[in-house]
Amino acid sequence: MKRYLVSVLIATCVLLPTSAITADAAVLAEFKRVYDNDLRFSGFSLSSTQTVSIEARAFAYRSGGTRLMLTNAWILESDSREVVWELADSRETWKSKKIETETYEVELSAGSYEVYYSTYAYEKSRKWRFMDSGWKGGWKGGFFNDGMHGVYDDVMDEEDLDDIDDLYREFFVRVEGNGSSLDEKGVSAELKARASDAIVSLTRVGNHASETQGFELKKAMQIRVYSVGEAREDGSYDYGYVMNADTRERVWEFSYRDADHAGGSQKNRVIDDTFDAPAGRYVAVYVTDDSHAWNRWNSAPPYDPTGWGMNVSAVNASDNKHTALFDYKAEAMKNVIVATTMVGDDHFSREGVTLKKDMDVRVYALGEGVDKEMIDYGWIIDASTRKRVWEMKYRDTEHAGGGKKNRVVDEVISLPKGDYVVYYVSDDSHSYPHWNTAPPMDRESWGITLAGTGNFKKSDIAAFEDKPKTGDNLVRIVEVRDDAYVSEDFTLKKEQEIRIYAVGEGIDGRMYDYGWIEDTANGRVVWEMSYRRTDHAGGHKKNRVFSDTIVLKPGKYRVYYESDGSHSFNGWNARQPYEPENWGITISVSKK
Repeated sequence: MKRYLVSVLIATCVLLPTSAITADAAVLAEFKRVYDNDLRFSGFSLSSTQTVSIEARAFAYRSGGTRLMLTNAWILESDSREVVWELADSRETWKSKKIETETYEVELSAGSYEVYYSTYAYEKSRKWRFMDSGWKGGWKGGFFNDGMHGVYDDVMDEEDLDDIDDLYREFFVRVEGNGSSLDEKGVSAELKARASDAIVSLTRVGNHASETQGFELKKAMQIRVYSVGEAREDGSYDYGYVMNADTRERVWEFSYRDADHAGGSQKNRVIDDTFDAPAGRYVAVYVTDDSHAWNRWNSAPPYDPTGWGMNVSAVNASDNKHTALFDYKAEAMKNVIVATTMVGDDHFSREGVTLKKDMDVRVYALGEGVDKEMIDYGWIIDASTRKRVWEMKYRDTEHAGGGKKNRVVDEVISLPKGDYVVYYVSDDSHSYPHWNTAPPMDRESWGITLAGTGNFKKSDIAAFEDKPKTGDNLVRIVEVRDDAYVSEDFTLKKEQEIRIYAVGEGIDGRMYDYGWIEDTANGRVVWEMSYRRTDHAGGHKKNRVFSDTIVLKPGKYRVYYESDGSHSFNGWNARQPYEPENWGITISVSKK
């Protein structure tokens, strides 16, 4: 993978007195009377290589190895997105607790440029590492080391200023030279025009966003992805990825490890990467959390703030004619098999479906996971065997945006034809629409959705009602609650194989909610639900299940089920099993 580094290409930069500005120079860009925690930008173009003059009034202070700046400015070369000048790297007066005016001369080649002006305060440490900060929360309040405390009061006293607004009105940046200027709208129009050359452009993405765009490559080609986002070593928060629209396999992904510092706050990251993509259908996805995104920064913005998001383009522009876009979300919704979404608190649902043929099914599920365990989650069982065929496990999920406990899984599984039951369960907090931390990006999809892939047709499926057939069951004692002791008889006229399906509670080798069968003629126990003969029943590890057959001789039998004072149907004190409604015991005639 190609690593991308934001290059600070400081051209010849000489500190000169203000009189060095030429008389015929025009103002190419100017920012003044800007409030704190703001970001402004404009642009200019040069028809020939020349020296431009930059005048800046700013505050910069150094204590030991730490440097504090209340404002910053920089110039980007529009095509390459590289920084060609930055105030923070050009500043010479650092030790005085005064607001200083300095002028710089910078040689620039002919071309188009963007000028950015940020009033988000930040510091650089001895290792030149940008620290998150900002006036709100505040650099005066303790974000900086002890050497920085008291700086604010000293500056205000020195400049005879009354409040923070007066302080920031003292700052300005002015760029002069022989060229033409563009205001913010003009720069935005040029950026939009450049983005038209991309296959997909998802940029200027704000908070709580989830943007997708499907695209088709009609031939193999080399793809470039340029993406700016938010990531730390503990995970990515505003990020993008490209996946195969049919297999759900991710072919490219934004990650902290593969990204470089993008300027400003250390959490700003940038990737400029290429990869080989075969012909096929793909989808570009970019998601953001609840803070620090385009136009809503909570600390120093990146060098390329308008690029917050991702651009996917062909390395060879001639390949663009072999690409096409499609509406991925609309296409996916046409193929929905089961959709249990916008799930609220204390929810339990199940929905049956019959697959009339073997098929690949997309499973898209959002839920809540804490300490590597799912709390709100879904699963699928085979209705004929009652075996779990898929479960939303924490290790298979990814961050879904917003709070860290928001988890998402999006994958394709293969299911043979047959009857299936899709379950989803939630606890008593943090679900749609009542979140107790930042909600996920795709909050309306909280729950589980199954969709067909490939050449799926609605005629390939049918509704399935998962209800026991009375004639098949000899005994059915289910939905057992606390402190129960229930029994029911059945009779066999001949030696017969029967199926036992029992769900109960067991801990450390001992059962607490369990069933057994007695021969009524002699009171002998012919079968008992022991811990060592059970398997995990899903949910908490104490949920146990027995699903197997035994052979009984002709006679009369009594089935018992007993429960203790906690953790039973609709009174769970831990995660419920895959089939909570079957908490108890069911005896049926074996079909095999």
